[in-house]
Amino acid sequence: KYKLKFKLRDYQKEALKKALKKGRGILNLATNAGKTEIAIAIASHFNKVVFIVHRATLAKQTQERFQDRLGIDIGLIGAGKKDYDADFVVATVQSLHNMQKKDFRGFSDWAYKYEAVFWDEVHHLKSDSWFKIHPAFRQAWYRYGLSATIPSKKSEGLNFMKLMAATGPVIYKLEQKKLVEKGYSTEPVIYPLVFKHEKDLDKQYFLDYAGVVKYYINTNPERNGFIYDIVRHFRSKNVVILLNKIEHANEIKQVFERNNLKVHVLTGRQSSDKRMKILEQFKKTKIKR
Repeated sequence: KYKLKFKLRDYQKEALKKALKKGRGILNLATNAGKTEIAIAIASHFNKVVFIVHRATLAKQTQERFQDRLGIDIGLIGAGKKDYDADFVVATVQSLHNMQKKDFRGFSDWAYKYEAVFWDEVHHLKSDSWFKIHPAFRQAWYRYGLSATIPSKKSEGLNFMKLMAATGPVIYKLEQKKLVEKGYSTEPVIYPLVFKHEKDLDKQYFLDYAGVVKYYINTNPERNGFIYDIVRHFRSKNVVILLNKIEHANEIKQVFERNNLKVHVLTGRQSSDKRMKILEQFKKTKIKR
């Protein structure tokens, strides 16, 4: 129904055909396979589509990508936007969950109009807040999940069945190895680095698990200095440091600043606009860390 403004790769065309033929199911593709591009190609065959993501920053990025690839206006629900009347809309699961709890404008009536629904990072459907939303899209026969990691039926039986109930089975799978073989991805090189330090026994006996993480990892000056030394070695390149604690990120930032090496910290406490600006500058190599 809508003309695509980009060309699909060979395997993306295969995934598109399989998705349209099956009508619903999970596209289990490795990182860098272009899952969003495939979803856009599928969505172009429908008139009323909702694409659900799990973060506000990702919602804005996805909205912009849809608009660029299809050349039409795409609504946004989340990140401060409430385009409830849009036929094509990108929405955060948090916003939809809040709508459902408040029954704002009749959440079920709103969801009923969409004929196709997409779940980005569909493995998150195992959480209650995600899973409670999907029945509202009862009118949408066409349901697609996108993910690189699918719960195992053997080890995560209940979570696996939740995905099957919401979207159906895996209908197309592509592993990272195939992307490397096709020349679309580079095989990663991983160096496990072991940091050794002397244990402070006097403090060790008074720490619970959170205390150990704080004392030996987050605020450990020697360990954070070790990270700084590694990044400094690659200072001419773009570098990303992935952490799971804001405290740890701020500690490392201070180490960098004391050594006159600038680093930007991205956290959920910042506004979506600020995070988007930093990410865009990083993509354009205007900032490197």
